[in-house]
Amino acid sequence: MASGGTESTWGRLEEALILESKYQPSLQLPITTENGSEVTMGMRDGSAQVLRCLKVWYELPPDVLFIALNIMDRFLSRMRARPKHLSCIAISSFHLAVEYAAREQPQLAAAARSPADLVNISQAKCSAGDVVRMSRIIADKLGCDRGAATRPVTAADLVRMLTALLRRTADRLPAPLAEAVRAVDAEALVRRLESLVCTGAASAARSCELALALLAGRLHELCDGQETAVLVQDLQHFCRIQDASFIKTRELVSQLVANYNSAGCTPQRARQRLMWRLSNRTLKQLRPTTRLRSVLPTIEESWDSAGPTVTSRGSRRHRWTACGTDCNQACVRPAASAAPAPAAVFTALPED
Repeated sequence: MASGGTESTWGRLEEALILESKYQPSLQLPITTENGSEVTMGMRDGSAQVLRCLKVWYELPPDVLFIALNIMDRFLSRMRARPKHLSCIAISSFHLAVEYAAREQPQLAAAARSPADLVNISQAKCSAGDVVRMSRIIADKLGCDRGAATRPVTAADLVRMLTALLRRTADRLPAPLAEAVRAVDAEALVRRLESLVCTGAASAARSCELALALLAGRLHELCDGQETAVLVQDLQHFCRIQDASFIKTRELVSQLVANYNSAGCTPQRARQRLMWRLSNRTLKQLRPTTRLRSVLPTIEESWDSAGPTVTSRGSRRHRWTACGTDCNQACVRPAASAAPAPAAVFTALPED
């Protein structure tokens, strides 16, 4: 007989599935463009990586990134935007996501809620006023009630609920499968899910399908290749996911996870090129930029990683550890050999 907690989780999952279609993007962006007048999938992925870096920089919860990407993808699904406006759209989506998260967690950093600070850190080619205006446009086009308590349903919400329901069945499973189910860490799955949603290919899948495919893949790893389809079969039927579609999504997730774990680094199009503006007086005190190039150490990542380490002084030593992308010239993919960081670009200004 199901316990009260289990029934409550099933009820929350059913409510999330009802709202899922409302918040499901339908991106149909081209891979390439001839005249440069359309936003491509590569441009979208690059903006997603910038938002992921902002999430790490401000030490925000993962839900901020998932909500921001959901808002950006839904807006790009409905509106035909120009590439020059994409950075403003991305930062405005992140600004709206921070507003949603601040209702649940008022202690979020005030700097993350400042449009001016977001523009400065991301170095987007727009102003704080542009972000405020674009936020209003996005909220109006998507019908977002900025004062409502509800927020978009994301794959992160669903992976937490699916994991909770699966772990409650561990007592009825054989010993090897029960140990594998208990070993599943929902927050570790959410961290891995961040890398998936930053790719446009994953945004086409249903949120529940993407979450369940990632969960099934993790169970397959923990069970050393044993058949695990029976473990997620009930959840698949409850989410009304067709077998053919689920198989295709599992193959996509496996490919994206393999690419993430490979020895390669983030594609050049997904990196962010930062620029520091310096006066001539400061520039004279600096070494030539060619001598600033260095090889960053490899950041090892595992399913049990708890996030950035803390030094003896209490400050975060590697605040980008949980990011895993080549952005802001500090984030490095977990790889066998780290690629050299891009050289800084300095622009001289008149003397102070």
